[in-house]
Amino acid sequence: MTGTILYTTDVNAPKGFRQAIHEEIMTGARQALALRIRKGTELSSPQKTRDYLMTRLATREYETFTLIYLDNRHRLIAREYLFRGTIDGASVHPREVVKEVSIPPKMTSDSGRR
Repeated sequence: MTGTILYTTDVNAPKGFRQAIHEEIMTGARQALALRIRKGTELSSPQKTRDYLMTRLATREYETFTLIYLDNRHRLIAREYLFRGTIDGASVHPREVVKEVSIPPKMTSDSGRR
């Protein structure tokens, strides 16, 4: 990121802002992506899907097996966390996945059913 400096507001800084640290930049980027990708958003490309999953899963300290439900136009209906694992893996039980996808997801929010 040579040549680009990002700033953040800071009431304790002399001018009211200061150079942002890496974690603040990443947090801001995740928040901006989360605002762009909501229920009904079309996940029609691998890039859009990756951006969506990054906003939802990147900050977790453990592996998560997640289902994302899409309609026939690749629009987001719901998300559901099925299995939680350790830092380097998650056990997935195919029978449970089949059971969950055979039940229509709740249409109320993007927060998952659990």
